[in-house]
Amino acid sequence: MPTQLVPPNISQVGAVSGPQQFRNVIDNTIGGINATTQKPNELMQQAMAGGPVDIQDVMMANTKAELVISMTSQVMTKVIQAYEKLTQIQV
Repeated sequence: MPTQLVPPNISQVGAVSGPQQFRNVIDNTIGGINATTQKPNELMQQAMAGGPVDIQDVMMANTKAELVISMTSQVMTKVIQAYEKLTQIQV
């Protein structure tokens, strides 16, 4: 006799559930992306002001920002494609 699978109670996972939890995840992700893309500008301004900033740090921050933007673009494309496929499903 097969055992029955019982779905977990999602509302007990965290204090916030549903749309608010999803919004928190998105807000935190966008905040991290924004901070990563602003870092090269901050380092460049410090370097131009004569601060103790190595050019390697500026270049690494710039490369990291480019990578984050590229990955974010790819994820957004996949999410949009998944949404379009879901909207095409006929019930």
